[in-house]
Amino acid sequence: MIMSISHDPRGGALHAFDAHARALSADLALRFELGERIAGAEIETLSALARGIAASVAAWGELARGLNAPPFDGRRAGVLVLEVVFDELLDPAAWRVLAAALELAQS
Repeated sequence: MIMSISHDPRGGALHAFDAHARALSADLALRFELGERIAGAEIETLSALARGIAASVAAWGELARGLNAPPFDGRRAGVLVLEVVFDELLDPAAWRVLAAALELAQS
């Protein structure tokens, strides 16, 4: 008998988030005496920011339904916000945490 194992589609996104969060923590621990504590606060802030971006993008999608236009791609819009607004604002490790958190927030 073959049993089917159901996979959580968020599992890969959660794994990526955890890996990027660990990398950011390690990076900050090397740079600052209280780096792990700083990382914890930064990861929380980046996660909250990702939830805010996801909520905004979802609201834009609702509004865009009233337009005579192609379907709104919320995931693509989220990526574009990250690339245009946060690419130069965040260091690469923090940007990867934000991107992974956004992926989780949109799933």
